[in-house]
Formats: sequence, structure tokens, C-alpha cells
Amino acid sequence: MKKTVCACLVLLFLVLLASSCGSVEDKKAYKDWLWFTANDQHFFINISDAVEGKETVVPVSAFDRKVIDVKGAGSLYPQKISDDGSKVFYGSKPSDGGVQSLYYDLAARRIMTEAEAEAFQTSMGPVIFHAYGEPETYRQKDGTISTLHLDLNDQVKGSLYRMIYSPDRSQFAYQGEDADHVKYLLIYDLAKNAIIDHVKIGKDLSERNCSFYISQWYPPHTILLTNNHEAYRYDPDMKKLETIGKYLFYPNLTADGKYLVYSKPSGAVSEDEALAQLPDYGETGLFIVENKPGAEPHKIIVQDVNQISDQDMLPRQMLHTKIPFELGDVNNTNPQAEAAIYRFLNTFIDAVKSGDPNQLDSRLNLEPKLYAHMSSLVKKTYANGILYRVSLQDVRFGEETNQDNRWVVHFKVKLTRDSKGKTDQVELNSTATLQEESDGSMRWVKLEKFLK
Repeated sequence: MKKTVCACLVLLFLVLLASSCGSVEDKKAYKDWLWFTANDQHFFINISDAVEGKETVVPVSAFDRKVIDVKGAGSLYPQKISDDGSKVFYGSKPSDGGVQSLYYDLAARRIMTEAEAEAFQTSMGPVIFHAYGEPETYRQKDGTISTLHLDLNDQVKGSLYRMIYSPDRSQFAYQGEDADHVKYLLIYDLAKNAIIDHVKIGKDLSERNCSFYISQWYPPHTILLTNNHEAYRYDPDMKKLETIGKYLFYPNLTADGKYLVYSKPSGAVSEDEALAQLPDYGETGLFIVENKPGAEPHKIIVQDVNQISDQDMLPRQMLHTKIPFELGDVNNTNPQAEAAIYRFLNTFIDAVKSGDPNQLDSRLNLEPKLYAHMSSLVKKTYANGILYRVSLQDVRFGEETNQDNRWVVHFKVKLTRDSKGKTDQVELNSTATLQEESDGSMRWVKLEKFLK
């Protein structure tokens, strides 16, 4: 009996230990990423890396080209992102061609269904409708349409231009302004269909009337905002407004609340005379500081491989996510390796068309074993009367790793196949291993999962 009890206790301990380790590993998989813009360009920066002094800045377009299997993906830009970074509503410039908007599930690597897109929209907060000259309305959960009453009174008029939803999407914070350009923070409750709180922030001193910005509603009761050259924290539960700091813009807290990330823009409100009197006036860029009194901030974009340090940076949203945005990091990619894969695909297609596998030898640097395999594949394909075509837009690069100049590159490609009067598409999920030579050229070592 005692042995049975001991065995059960040991088994229970092991189960709890495994569960605990799994939980720790799962937490480690999550990283804090900040979505921000530099002028009209969109970027992700790894804030978890920034805390450790590392610099991982990823152009959204570079990430999209690798992950999103849609023509024109590089021209997309995010408009809404779920807090866990897994789902995105993308817009596109009409002049770029291709898709104009896209609901995409980054975790599943596919376009959302219509039902999924609708659910995503709902999860981001009720859609507010506005027609010129008409009051704003929104659709309640039961389907009825309600009119929003955004003005605090006859003097303070409400504007949704810089609104932000509460974490549970039941309320939203937005801007109020009177005739003297004094700004107010207003809080609206959707269930009550009324303003439930307001606080006077101060006069807008900028000539462009654009210095008021609500940047984050941190759960459960912290609203972060900027007015002029000063950042504030407001607790709607305690009705408490306090200053975070001066010359500090667009503040965002990390998921654990330990760090504050903010911007110092070069434009927008920098013409204000009040700014010129501050001791750190003239500094620009993104900064991070530990969220405690007396902590010293430091700049987090220094190497600046994307050459954006002289541009206005606007933090848009803090994401706590498992999505590997680092796939688009220019530091973790090899343009020569990607060019070698493009060259390989074109050479293979030309060799199949002519039936001459010698092109593989004259135009590519292949290991003998790989050359023999590809030569046989070219002859077999030619004999069967098959032709292939490929477009550069149909190639997507995934994870790229490097060890001792040996690059392992995962890539997806759609080949158009013409065979006996029929045309179809072949989708491949392949892996190339290439050795970077001293002269910068790439030698093909291995190719896996290619037309097998």
C-alpha cells in the first residue's frame, strides 16, 4: 500500500514538474514586439531584445514577402493587429496593384475566411460608422444600430480621430476639445451609450493642432497619452492623472509593465517653443526606460541598418506574441543565398525546356551528388514533355540560418506546369543548403523536397 502511495506521489510530482516546465517554455516563446512607423514605412522592433541591448528591427514589407503567400504582399501595410500579433488586417496602396485589403492569419499562414475576418473585426471592437455630416453610429451585439453621443457638452466637442478601445472592448477613450484648443480625455461606455468619465489635460500649443495622442490602454486601468511635449498616465478607476515625463511621446508599456517605450520625433510638435527649452531637446528616435523612478532611458535604434534614425518614429502598438517577425530581419537573411535560389529555379526551367542538363553545370555551382540528381531529373522531365514556369512573386523565403557560412534557407515556390496540353500549379516547400565561398559566391550542397 505504501509503495502504491509513493508511486502515485512521484507520478504526480513528475506531472506537475512537466506542466510547470511546459508553462515556462510557453512563456519564453512569447516576445514583446512594437509595431511602429517611420514616416510612411511600417516596422516591427523586438523590445525583448532591446531590453538586453540587442537591436532587431524588421521592415513589415520584408516580413510579409516571406510569410504571406499573396501576390503584391510587399506592398501591404497593417491597419489592425490583434494583441497577440497572430491576426492582421492589411491595407494596400491602390497604385501598387494586387490586393487592396487582406485579413490574414499569421499563425496559420493563410487568408482568413469571411467568418474569421468578421470575428476578428468584432474582437478588435465594434465597428463605428460615420457618414459626412451625420453622427457616428455603431452596431450593438444584438444587431441594433445606436447613435454615439460624443460631445461632453456644448463647449467640449468629441472626436474619434485618436480613439483607443479598453482591453475588453467595452469602452473607448478619445479626444475632447473646446474652442480654445484645450484638450480633454473622454471615456465612453458602449453598453451605457454615454460618456462615463472625462479629465482636462491641457491646451494644445502646437500650430498644427496635432499634439494630443492616446497611445495605449494598458490592462486593466492605465491609459497612456501625450499632449504637447508631455506624457501622462491616467487611471480611470482611481480618477488619477499623473505626468510620466517631458519630451516623451507616444508611450507604450511592455506586457509585463516593467518597461516603457516611447519616441522623440523630429517633426510634428518640435516647433513648439516649450520644447526648445528642454535639456534633451534635439534628440530623436525610439527610447526604452525601466518603469520605475530614477531609471535612465537609452536609445534602442543605434545601428540603424534600415536608415530611419533621422525620421519621425510613431509607436503604434505593443504586441505580446509568438509570431517570428524576425524572419524579415535583414540581419538574419542572405541576399546572395536568395539570389542563388532564384538563379537555380530559372536555370532548372531553362534546362528542362532545352533538355540540356549541362546548363546546371555551367550556370550553377552544384556538389557532384546534387548535380547528378538534378541532371537525371531534367532528363526525365524533358522526356515526359513537361515544361515549368515561375514568377518571382511566387517565391517566398522562410527561416534562414547560418553556421560557419553554411546557409540553410527554407523557401516556398509555386511552379506553373504545362503537360500534354494541361496547365496546373505545383506547390513546393523546399530547403536549400548553400555554402558561402570566400569570394561571396554560393555553392549548392543540398536541396530537399524539390519535385520528388
